[in-house]
Amino acid sequence: MPSQRKTPFRPRQRTEISQAFNDGVVKILAVTDGASGGFLPSPTLSERLKLCYQERKLGIRRFYDAKQNQIHVERVIRVPKQQQNITNQDVAETEDGKLYRIDLVQPVPDSYPPCVDLTLTEYSQGVIEIKPVPPIDQEGGDGDA
Repeated sequence: MPSQRKTPFRPRQRTEISQAFNDGVVKILAVTDGASGGFLPSPTLSERLKLCYQERKLGIRRFYDAKQNQIHVERVIRVPKQQQNITNQDVAETEDGKLYRIDLVQPVPDSYPPCVDLTLTEYSQGVIEIKPVPPIDQEGGDGDA
């Protein structure tokens, strides 16, 4: 009689749902000030965590609620919960090198392993739009002589 394949042991509760994190790897980056004291702040990114993630469906309600607040939600991913908390001050970098701002961190109840959903928005930190200043008339007149 062949032996049955054994599954890994985990605590059994009827309400838990197993999660698979097989869609890719995401880096969680901390934003710190890299400038010397007294100088203009210069945001720098340093790696805090590297996690596997599962891509989640971006619901129509979440999409339009964000639109009402002028936020463009690009993705929602699910990652395992860590001892180091992930906050909305952090930045996420996916495997393709694209940076996202973490807009919302939501714990997921009744899941195994414990996990959180991260709402990712477009990252535009450090992109400064420079508008040209119109020239000032030195003579003070309207230009008609």
